[in-house]
Amino acid sequence: MNGEGMDVIEVSQPSLTRASTQDVPESQRIDYWEAYNASSLTGIRCSTHDSRGLSASVARCEVQGLTLSDIRGNQHIVERTPQIVRNQPKDSIFACLLIEGSAFFYQHNRCLNISAGDVLIYDAEQPFLYGFPGIMRQILIDIPRSRLMDECRAGQLSTPVQIDGHVGAGRTLSGALRNAGLRLMAGTRPEDAERCWQLISTIFNGGPGMQRSRILPLVEAKSIISSHLSNTELGPEFVAERLGISVRHLNRLFGGEDVTVGEHIRNERLDSAHRDLSDAGQAGATIGEIAYRWGFADLGNFNRVFKQRFATTPSEARKKGLLKLLS
Repeated sequence: MNGEGMDVIEVSQPSLTRASTQDVPESQRIDYWEAYNASSLTGIRCSTHDSRGLSASVARCEVQGLTLSDIRGNQHIVERTPQIVRNQPKDSIFACLLIEGSAFFYQHNRCLNISAGDVLIYDAEQPFLYGFPGIMRQILIDIPRSRLMDECRAGQLSTPVQIDGHVGAGRTLSGALRNAGLRLMAGTRPEDAERCWQLISTIFNGGPGMQRSRILPLVEAKSIISSHLSNTELGPEFVAERLGISVRHLNRLFGGEDVTVGEHIRNERLDSAHRDLSDAGQAGATIGEIAYRWGFADLGNFNRVFKQRFATTPSEARKKGLLKLLS
């Protein structure tokens, strides 16, 4: 119930509840969605710039201690402010699989760009902002912190983590989580709930095919890399030191990936440089300035590895970006 006394409307099925902003007048949809989240998920503040107002729906089920929500909507932003955190505590870790659309997520002074297929894991007890620029759909898994502590000996996240759902072990995880989650939402079968939990345990503890490593440290390593691309000291030793592990262990974490630690760093830097070179808004910066911005101290080496990765030179990439603007 919100401040105006409006009841949250739910249509129940066995083990499954549904809610939609289409069930209330347009002027009440934001209040409705905030009230639903406060009563069934966690307290948030919601807004939208869509001229048609907020259009959002959820199917929610609770099985074997896990709560899954299949959330769909148009452009909107949800924010869990420090005041809401204080007034409406939520002792859970959220794991979100974005199925459709794109998103951006801000927490602990980090902003992550999320693509369809990626898995986002974050602490719901910390303030955050989660935005969706367009049509979206995601499966959100509410994991009680107590269960993580009991069964995975984990429960704290110092920073949000993003698992790339397009490469390596992340692609396998994303596909399996999607299949189990959607089957569970369709039929609420206990075996699918168990499969979801097995996948969550794999994220925190490792599992078959992980070469005795763990996904979460690998994601943390990639997060460190993405946050320090402009630092010329960035390398395997730099990353290992901040993770508190040996370089040898770090190399094992990347054992299931298609690239080494050094190659991943180089590719991330090259992708960032390519993005800036293709951006007409960056036309005022020289190629050398952009190269240095992303950690390349040697322009000759930058030109060589850039062409190896993109089959084009930095100057040609810049020309293509300008031509797109003019076309």
